[in-house]
Amino acid sequence: MARERFRVAAASALWGVMVFVVGCASPPPPVVSGQPASPVVAPARPDETPEWDVRRLQSPYTIFGVTYFPMPSAREYVEKGVASWYGNYFHGRATAAGETYDQDELTAAHPTLPLHTVVRVTNLQNGRQAVLRINDRGPFVKNRLIDLSRGAATALGFNDVGTALVKVEAIEPPPGMVAGMLGRTARTRPEMVGVFVQIGAFRSQQKADELARALEKLARINVRRAQVGQETFFRVRLGPFASVEAADTLVETLVAQGYGEGRIVVE
Repeated sequence: MARERFRVAAASALWGVMVFVVGCASPPPPVVSGQPASPVVAPARPDETPEWDVRRLQSPYTIFGVTYFPMPSAREYVEKGVASWYGNYFHGRATAAGETYDQDELTAAHPTLPLHTVVRVTNLQNGRQAVLRINDRGPFVKNRLIDLSRGAATALGFNDVGTALVKVEAIEPPPGMVAGMLGRTARTRPEMVGVFVQIGAFRSQQKADELARALEKLARINVRRAQVGQETFFRVRLGPFASVEAADTLVETLVAQGYGEGRIVVE
């Protein structure tokens, strides 16, 4: 219930952003049944999108004080994280791409991937895969990577539990193959993955070790060395945790104790 209320508030904020971006020089359109009378309309195929629409749909937007900057390209995008899903309340409403949201279709919302990006989403816990199209913005809950339609969550086997550990890969369908690929499902072997909370990354191992000692009573903790380009970082991570909910609880504890907001990492 709390999650649904959050989505309702996020949707209201998002509509405010879209109205500002599209028509800030004129009064907002009248509202009928909770939906804008003249929603922002974007074609279903990226190659049919006018140049002006591409620029508009890539404009930054702000939700709950956080500004999101849509990526100019999804090329080579691969990310692991936590997926959630949304359903009844938004069914029949307009998405950020201007289409009507159908909770039973296989679509998804992402905060920064270009709208209309085709992605392959894999549930790492059961190996199920589905090819989806990004047609909405969200989720705006911290430590969530992507928000799937109810139909997509069902196809991936987590509609009853609310969240799943997933891998999201942007794919580039050959010209004319988009429609044939959307909604395609498959199954692979589940991966052995864990849920961790990263509370910091430092160039100094001494600082990383000091933070690790301060947090060692909260959960199992380790410092991992990581090479990013030419730089070396020391990442302070707690876990693994048995569930996403347990990791969320730790994040709340860290905030309450003044350590800042941890980032959930799936690996």
